[in-house]
Amino acid sequence: MNDEWFWRAVVVVLACAVVSYLLTRLLVALAPKLQLLDRPNMRSSHTVVTPRGGGLAIVIVGLTSGVWIGNHGQAELGIVLATGLAIALLGLLDDRFPLAVRWRLSCQVLLAAMLVYSAAPLPVLPLTSVTVLSGTLLAALVVLAAVWWINLFNFMDGIDGIAASQAAMMLLVMAWIIHSTGLPAAGEDLFRWMLALCGAVIGFLVVNWAPARIFMGDVGSLYLGLTIFGIGLLTVSSGVVGYGPWLITASLFVVDATFTLCARALDGQVVHQAHREHIYQILARYWQSHARVTLLYTALNVLLVAPLAWVAARKPAMTWPLIVSLYCGLALVAWLIRRRLPRG
Repeated sequence: MNDEWFWRAVVVVLACAVVSYLLTRLLVALAPKLQLLDRPNMRSSHTVVTPRGGGLAIVIVGLTSGVWIGNHGQAELGIVLATGLAIALLGLLDDRFPLAVRWRLSCQVLLAAMLVYSAAPLPVLPLTSVTVLSGTLLAALVVLAAVWWINLFNFMDGIDGIAASQAAMMLLVMAWIIHSTGLPAAGEDLFRWMLALCGAVIGFLVVNWAPARIFMGDVGSLYLGLTIFGIGLLTVSSGVVGYGPWLITASLFVVDATFTLCARALDGQVVHQAHREHIYQILARYWQSHARVTLLYTALNVLLVAPLAWVAARKPAMTWPLIVSLYCGLALVAWLIRRRLPRG
């Protein structure tokens, strides 16, 4: 890493962060007039009426920077930008006028299919030395994975700062991995956009940190879920990085949401019903602190997830042992927390 590269990256992140911060503060002031207010309910982890829709600042900066980078480079960002705009509009409508689940899911499946189609043909996904996923089966599984990731990212946006900090960490970690392992020409524009989007998230996070003055809302969580997945697909399809590092960097959110869903199903509960049983929610109530939980997840990303993702990028043969060990270890911790700490 040379000094010139480092300072250019810093300027990009800081510039986008400042613009996003100012837009977020503006949205705090405008939210009551726009009737974008989050009122506490059975699923909420907050107790006072709070503005929402602050993720719109992330969307504006993310789309603007993406268009500018795409117009001045070679990366094919168009489909990710278009689907990102579409799902942001869907989220904004849902923030203002709650939509039926069937409409939300239908739109998400369509947009996920568009992303996968644009990235085709996807590189094969090796499961063992002799077994690989490819072709139509792989594409169908990736579409399902995209829809699940978009929704679980939305589910995990339940306490101050956690979704924004996770998004920022994933983008920073993957940008670092892409650069440190040798940046091919196909990844230069994606790399710059990842930094710009990370800056947009950080600017919002300043206002969203506990105690949050505004929430991300569906406009932000759906946009980040789809856009991060789309960036991941582009990096994989262009050969910039493999599937493994992305699966590892997403592990904290994937395990928390998936484990909670499975545990509720095994307990005979209605899985789609609003609840407060995610691991992060249990910890937030037990510690009576949103900030401590968000800092814990951030620390795990820095000290555990990022190094493992880097190893997977450098040594592809170790990818699946690392993924299986990490996911099983996190699931065990989740089981212990759910069993030993009060859920109500």
